[in-house]
Amino acid sequence: MIEAGLYQRPWYYPQKNETLSDAYIREATTVRKSVGICDVTSLGKIAVQGPDATEFLNRIYTNPFAKLPINKARYGIMLRDDGLVMDDGTSWRVSETEYFMTTSTAQAAKVMAWLEELLQTRWTDLKVNVTSVSEQWAAIAISGPRTREVLNHCLEDPSVITNENLPFMGFISTELKGGIPCRIARISFSGELGYEVYTISDYANSVMDLLWNSAKEFDGCLYGLEALGALRVEKGHVTGAELDGRVTIDDAGLGRMASTKKSYIGSSMRKRGVLGSDDREMLVGFFPIDKKETRFAVQTLRDQLGKHVFPAHRLDRPTSGVLLFTFDGKTAAKLGEQMMSKRVYKEYHAIVRGFMYGCGMVDYPLKYRFDKIADKHRRQQQAPQPASTFYQVRKRFELPYAVGKYQSARYSLVTLNPTTGRKHQLRRHLVHLRHPIIGDTTHGDGKQNKFVQREFNFHNLALSCTQMGFYHPVSGKWMTVSANMHTNMVNTLNRWREYEL
Repeated sequence: MIEAGLYQRPWYYPQKNETLSDAYIREATTVRKSVGICDVTSLGKIAVQGPDATEFLNRIYTNPFAKLPINKARYGIMLRDDGLVMDDGTSWRVSETEYFMTTSTAQAAKVMAWLEELLQTRWTDLKVNVTSVSEQWAAIAISGPRTREVLNHCLEDPSVITNENLPFMGFISTELKGGIPCRIARISFSGELGYEVYTISDYANSVMDLLWNSAKEFDGCLYGLEALGALRVEKGHVTGAELDGRVTIDDAGLGRMASTKKSYIGSSMRKRGVLGSDDREMLVGFFPIDKKETRFAVQTLRDQLGKHVFPAHRLDRPTSGVLLFTFDGKTAAKLGEQMMSKRVYKEYHAIVRGFMYGCGMVDYPLKYRFDKIADKHRRQQQAPQPASTFYQVRKRFELPYAVGKYQSARYSLVTLNPTTGRKHQLRRHLVHLRHPIIGDTTHGDGKQNKFVQREFNFHNLALSCTQMGFYHPVSGKWMTVSANMHTNMVNTLNRWREYEL
């Protein structure tokens, strides 16, 4: 189980000898190929009733609700007064004067309090009543290409969920076998054919048993939050992990849902210039990783611990060493704030080409390196960004091997302390000094790289983060985390001992 708002929700359903990764991949694959069932009772549920209910929703959502037909649902985005996203969800039009609103699990209480505040202090003239009905309704999501067949086995009248009777984002009130009343909405969070079945909480166990017994006949499965997360990421659907109070509707890729024909909460403030500035932290989405990679730090650590982990910072893929994780996103964000404010100490060891001497500071601005996917919407012309790195030489080596035009191969072991965190900063600063890091295939010396590969079987980037110092995000105490250099670096340096100056 894993905490989700006020609820404990199933994380995954392992079969014998399955790891977390094995289980969620099997569950997600089953949803894609057959059918899967997921308990979504934890979603917030609010009854919005009254003659002005439509006008009320039209004011709080960015997209229009004035013409939503009865028995149709609509996905909506809700902003705060400051123009940032508060929550997303669906609202179903039950009648001319009644809507059934769903919210995210994490924000259910905040949304409810916000709606009440608006009606009591800002729009006192609106004839609307809002009531939390989260405890009164249980909800089950069923998704996959065999979904309709599963539901047909569970309905008193299977004809009610045809394409004509129940189109996408439509809903009906009907009965399951045994006379169990329910509402069924054709909504998909997974990208597959999907429905959400809502029933009075007293019938929850009976409905789950009915659906599960039917799904088993089609080799279906129960799936948890991990598989749900993978499915929604593949669909491109945002959730609480992205809508963390710092995100604009444009950051979330949903700017098209912001109406230009009506006003709504946050409609003016979302246009503030500061929300479009180049130095603002932004949600940039997901982008491809190296297809050749089969091991990933987050996945490996999560499987080892059996818990979700959150990276507090990043290392370039070929860089080894200290990598910090937390068990919750808020703590990771606090560590991220320390790094942004330059309160984190970082030390790296690197093997570079040529002889370096003493110590010094590289204060050399770097142009922003754009990623063709992650930086697709970023302004392409930017001034070079300030960047500084302190270096200190630890050892020097001269090997009796001719490399290129030189009669000997010279190297230095240096420590590096960056005070800024630009993309590939250490590698680019060392190239600026004409001492590229060994193994750097992007900025380095190809002849030197081939030489150490051939003679010393060294196929890595000779750069390791060996120490990090930071203030504990809860206790405030200063902490240091240390690690050895990459094993290949240590072994290579040991082989060079006889050549040390």
